[in-house]
Amino acid sequence: MGNSQARRTDPDFESACRKFSEKELKDLKTLFISLASQSRSNGQFIIASVFQAYYGIHGALGARLFDLASRMRKDQMLTYEDLVIVKSIYEKGCRNEIENFIFQLVDLTCDGLVQRSEVEALMISVLETVLSSKYTITGDSLPEHVVQTFINAANFTPASDCDGGQIISFEDFKEWCNLVPSLKKFLGSLLTSPITGISGRQIPELLYSENINPSLLIMRKEYAWHIAGALQQEEAQAWALLYHNSVHGLSFNTFMGNLA
Repeated sequence: MGNSQARRTDPDFESACRKFSEKELKDLKTLFISLASQSRSNGQFIIASVFQAYYGIHGALGARLFDLASRMRKDQMLTYEDLVIVKSIYEKGCRNEIENFIFQLVDLTCDGLVQRSEVEALMISVLETVLSSKYTITGDSLPEHVVQTFINAANFTPASDCDGGQIISFEDFKEWCNLVPSLKKFLGSLLTSPITGISGRQIPELLYSENINPSLLIMRKEYAWHIAGALQQEEAQAWALLYHNSVHGLSFNTFMGNLA
């Protein structure tokens, strides 16, 4: 009874509730009950594995998201109050609140600094999440040069200590997200209900002849995901290969004709 009373008088929870309509709170309660049931917690809390599976977030990013959502208690229990509070920040907060929350997500070691290694872990988690459901790709199978292609677009500065590490500032992180629009969309929709076409997770279907070896194509799935981030959803459904010299030869006229 005492714990229940404490939760009801939690000022953060009360403030978060005021940001939602009655229907929205009812929907959140329904979601919580469903996930708590899957967690086998007698309706008391959601466990990390159920939370991460529902939102489809893999790797280090999924673990960090759960920790922040459960307010860093490290008890592996997400309460209804926690769910309402994190959703209020992520979905109802001002732009600065949302950007600060996303930046905290990348601080995997909770030391107040975002190191290059943490950004790399973030990028691997994002690509694993985006690619795993459709292509069964894990972080270990992602080519290193693909991950580094995205990482190298960010501006890092030397850390003040002597370990030779690099860190990224909050402002430089926001600029990096602007340069990788699919990443920005992905991080901005982590707590969106898992329905088809979640922003930041769409990969255009690459259409090409069966007699073409996929390894010969310049356009990789990861790059298609990146480019699609700058397009409208209807423009990122399917892309057809118009020209490849192994199929169409080396004729410039053929190349121009296929583009017409």
